[in-house]
Amino acid sequence: MKTKPYFSVTNNLVDRLYYHNNPEAHSKSFSHKYKCKYLIYYEHFTDVETAINREKQLKKWNRAKKNS
Repeated sequence: MKTKPYFSVTNNLVDRLYYHNNPEAHSKSFSHKYKCKYLIYYEHFTDVETAINREKQLKKWNRAKKNS
């Protein structure tokens, strides 16, 4: 299976990581489907609007840029 970057905004990183590593049985979430288990990189923002804009910016990158 190829690597797939996953981008998301959360207000509780610890809970989000727990959920990704302990998905509900038969979950159809992106992270469960593609077995997203490792946090490679994160950015901290104090403003949610800024965080959402950054997420949208990252999601628009082409695959080569996302994987570099």
